[in-house]
Amino acid sequence: MPISKNNTSTDHLPEWKESIQDFLLDCKARLQPKTVEGYRLQLLRFQAWLEQNPVRLTEFKAKQANQYVVWRLENGGKEGKGVSRQTVRIDVMILRLLLDYAYKTELIPLRPLADYKLPRATYVEQPLLTAEQIRAVFRAIEERWNPALNPNIRYVRPKERKYYKVRETAIFSGLVDTGCRIGEMLALKMEDIDTEKRQFLIRESKNHTSRTVPFSHTWLSNLQDWLKVRPRCDSPLVFVSIYGEAMTVTETSRTFRTYRELAGLPPQFHLHSLRHYAATTLAESDIVAAKAILGHKRYETTRLYVHHQHSHNKKAHDEANPLGKIMVNKRTEARQERARRPKLI
Repeated sequence: MPISKNNTSTDHLPEWKESIQDFLLDCKARLQPKTVEGYRLQLLRFQAWLEQNPVRLTEFKAKQANQYVVWRLENGGKEGKGVSRQTVRIDVMILRLLLDYAYKTELIPLRPLADYKLPRATYVEQPLLTAEQIRAVFRAIEERWNPALNPNIRYVRPKERKYYKVRETAIFSGLVDTGCRIGEMLALKMEDIDTEKRQFLIRESKNHTSRTVPFSHTWLSNLQDWLKVRPRCDSPLVFVSIYGEAMTVTETSRTFRTYRELAGLPPQFHLHSLRHYAATTLAESDIVAAKAILGHKRYETTRLYVHHQHSHNKKAHDEANPLGKIMVNKRTEARQERARRPKLI
């Protein structure tokens, strides 16, 4: 659905822009900067639609929401291309928050999208990293910083080579062990870790709650190796750059891509795939514990991270044996019958 060209009056824009600015300011006071930036970028697309579709703030209803949704799906993305239903779903959720804010601040008399049905997103299960593929990543870390196997780094000081090898092993293995988000791992402070109880405190997660996450003896060993080479600095953070500065998610994701390529893994695997692997492993063992460890509000979210492999499904089916509780396999029945017959001496 192309943008309308019939009416290009801009009288409606100031009230929308002011409302959006006030909404984002309110979000800044309550939410993470990354979340607020995501809202801002999504609302820029909505403003682009408004520039060619004059509708006043008080006149925006479900009909206009439908028009915006169709435009986004068909040609409301980059280079005039459509976007996915999942993206549009997020668009509408943010738009609903904006209009709810306008209602609370008495800019509009009703909540126009209160009962609006969100576009249904098609969930496509992402491929799951195998244990062997993750081992390949750790082998790539070892090999990259071994001058005997990678002559290109022979001029890097041994102390630096050890720093990078140990740090990256500790971060990536921590993600596998605990299922944390990379942002949570990089935000860990020294005071948050309890090595005696083998757990650490995540002070604020994606859903704005704190949680305690257990970790294994194996990761404790990797962490202790890292703390031995960690630069001496004033930063309270556990993981820092070689200069003692905070690390960024972007930088760490780029580093993971390097090792992914060295390990020969396909590009659809990314840093968050380590969390997916942990989520699957944990949920197959105990979905209640997995929900708590991963920091999810709803079980539905935890289930989205679970990638049941065929072998696990087959094992679960064999153990449940639904038909076997009703019917006896003919071969099994024959075996039991033979066992009941008196033996001839």
